[in-house]
Amino acid sequence: MQSAEMEAIADFIRRGLELVGDDVGLARLGDEVRDLCARFPVYRHRLG
Repeated sequence: MQSAEMEAIADFIRRGLELVGDDVGLARLGDEVRDLCARFPVYRHRLG
């Protein structure tokens, strides 16, 4: 990961704090987090 991804992660944290109590918004944010994580798998053998 580079600086662009670090900025995205910081934004995820900020937005997550703003979305406390909003289950739909948090689910959407979770989808974005999973998309980013899928681009940088640590344990490829666990994907699936």
